[in-house]
Amino acid sequence: IDRDWISLAIVNNHQVDFSAVLVSMVTSLVKAFEFTHNETLEKFAEHDYILGKNISFNYGHKSYQGIAKGISDDLKLMLESNELSEVDIANINTVRVVG
Repeated sequence: IDRDWISLAIVNNHQVDFSAVLVSMVTSLVKAFEFTHNETLEKFAEHDYILGKNISFNYGHKSYQGIAKGISDDLKLMLESNELSEVDIANINTVRVVG
């Protein structure tokens, strides 16, 4: 397949130093693992745009609404809702803040 989006060299208009990319990726991973699981969730909560907000989202073939309560230990979106209390993040799409 010959598409621009599969070549960093074409997208960036210059050759990419893949050694530098690899070092950057490994460095980022090492930094990420400096935190415990709970510390990572706490750090995420500091930047969680939807935390405490009324949201709507599509899950499966249905639309739901509730207040985002954060991310659970098993990485599910926790909600305050009449219909759902947790949702698998991988299966959510089109999240919107309501109001």
